[in-house]
Amino acid sequence: TESFLASATYTFPVEVANIAAFKAANSATNSTVYKITGNVTFVFRNGRNMYIKDATGGLLIFDNTTPVITQNYNDGDIISGGIYGSYTLYNGLVELIPTYGTAVGATGTPVVPITVTAADLIANFSLYESQLIKLEGVTFAAGTFGTGAAGNINITQGSTTLICRNQYGTITGLQTDPTQPYNVTGFAIPFNADKQIAPRNANDIQPSITIPTFTVTFPTVTGVTFTPTI
Repeated sequence: TESFLASATYTFPVEVANIAAFKAANSATNSTVYKITGNVTFVFRNGRNMYIKDATGGLLIFDNTTPVITQNYNDGDIISGGIYGSYTLYNGLVELIPTYGTAVGATGTPVVPITVTAADLIANFSLYESQLIKLEGVTFAAGTFGTGAAGNINITQGSTTLICRNQYGTITGLQTDPTQPYNVTGFAIPFNADKQIAPRNANDIQPSITIPTFTVTFPTVTGVTFTPTI
């Protein structure tokens, strides 16, 4: 009687505790599969672009044309059970390419954008990369948002200038007023040396409203004598 010996090779993912550890383990695109074991929070998805965060930072999951991650999530949902994928560096932007689906989300608290200055964002961009941020009181260069290269319009706060990008095609045709200050919310994403903020939709670009403060001063009246009558 003949007997056969079968063999198989199993590759287990490299486990990392959180988003920061996933980023720290890599510096270039590779095929190693990682598992982020800690819970993460879902922030936003547009097509292949899915943003998550935890206490250590933000991360873009760039899914396949035929999605690996098929769960539907709401802003703030907590995803547990692990995030599986490989590391890709795309024009300076860290991405996780998913290799396995994710668990059903548990209801959490909607994510509040981090308010930063443009100068702080530029100086510490890696800390804010792929996080939802908010810049207040910026001015736009003249222009109307298009797509592709035409989807970029410079914004300035003080002496710092960066790019507002129509990354998801959701603000095409939006025209801003160069004389009007705006508050802009979006994701901090690099493109090589360029630093960009990518709004989710037109509601992320709002006029900055300053409520005026009025001071009322009452005059002092002198030279008047009051004589009571009895």
